[in-house]
Amino acid sequence: MVKRRAKVAGARNETQTKRRKLESIYSNKPWLTLAHKKPRPEWVAYNPDNMRPPPLPVSVKFMKLLLWNVNGLHALMKKDDKCLTKLAQEEHFDVICLTETKLQEKQVDEIHASILPPEYKHSFWNCSSATPGFAGTAIISKIEPLSVEYGMGTSALDKEGRVITAEFGQFHLVVGYVHDSWERLVRWGLKTDDRHPSLSQHLKALEKKKPVIYAGDMNCANEDIDISNPEGKSAGFTKEAREAFKTDFLKKGFVDTFRHQHPDVVAYTYWPYRSGARARNNGWRVDYFLASQGLMNQVYDSYIRPEVMGSDHCPIGLIVKLESG
Repeated sequence: MVKRRAKVAGARNETQTKRRKLESIYSNKPWLTLAHKKPRPEWVAYNPDNMRPPPLPVSVKFMKLLLWNVNGLHALMKKDDKCLTKLAQEEHFDVICLTETKLQEKQVDEIHASILPPEYKHSFWNCSSATPGFAGTAIISKIEPLSVEYGMGTSALDKEGRVITAEFGQFHLVVGYVHDSWERLVRWGLKTDDRHPSLSQHLKALEKKKPVIYAGDMNCANEDIDISNPEGKSAGFTKEAREAFKTDFLKKGFVDTFRHQHPDVVAYTYWPYRSGARARNNGWRVDYFLASQGLMNQVYDSYIRPEVMGSDHCPIGLIVKLESG
């Protein structure tokens, strides 16, 4: 009994220590620090308190989207089982996009019921059947999509649960999770391998019908401004990975909405757990909302919520004005 009490007390102390550490990170607001090895004079640190436009008037119809790489929903719930609920209530998101859910099909109903308010009635989960507890994506929505498609028609990749496409009235929404290894990226057809439908080809095919919004963790920092140490070595910042990102997405007409809105702002969405990277704001911007060029006049705000804890990634948001009729 004494050993059990000591074990419980030890676990409680560990939890309290982690909570105090997170509170310390939040109160110090490290994202306001321009953490970069080679900053340019015009660059400034991202401040979500004054770099977001004012709320739209109620007379304007819009959709509000959230993207978050949760790095395992079970792990997230153990840290804070109400964090998604609180975030949804704060921002009143219409659609929530999750990547790296790491769920199995049998876990979906229980998880969904426990993490979000009941108004999010429509949920679509793509779980990995190739490797249980691996990758995985989800779309959770207040609005019922016109149609939903899982995968891209490439059996080897579709088994990993990496893509969901939902059609809404004025655009297609594609949620994706791209592997962090360049060798795996080649499997997506992001270089010269066109034997299988690539993600960019999937987006362009959808775009023939209506504009596209892509929400996903690309595991690629596009420019020097998007990574705190551009001189370091990583699969997500190789010349090949960056060129593929530009060639297969940006040069094909898809716009990086955050960089479009904030051309000289240093902001990150991912901080490795090791070495206290988040407390020092040594991170990467690898989570994106990409939008068809034709939709950009309707993009009102593309933003980051760097203070939200629970994962090694933070959530990002997008507000799209809806045309009447």
